[in-house]
Amino acid sequence: MSFDNSGYGSSNIYVMSAEGGDAVNLSGGASAVNLSPKWSAEGKQVAYMRRGMLSSIYELQVADLSGTPPVSLTPQGVLIDTDAYDFTWLPR
Repeated sequence: MSFDNSGYGSSNIYVMSAEGGDAVNLSGGASAVNLSPKWSAEGKQVAYMRRGMLSSIYELQVADLSGTPPVSLTPQGVLIDTDAYDFTWLPR
């Protein structure tokens, strides 16, 4: 299961087992707004929208469940329409 959790103006992306247990923060830090987590088809990655606290520019990021740092899929400074929250993974 994945979810975003807002607090103090920021939000992070968490994952946890459907059986319960501790939630793991995939997006890290409190200096950004991270929204709309979506699982990949194989269940090994989570994509989400991210913007800095003082920015209006969103990036599409992907976090691997192995714990490696998230990767941005959008070029720095590219404006993403807020309708992009409803993005979808495509099969390879």
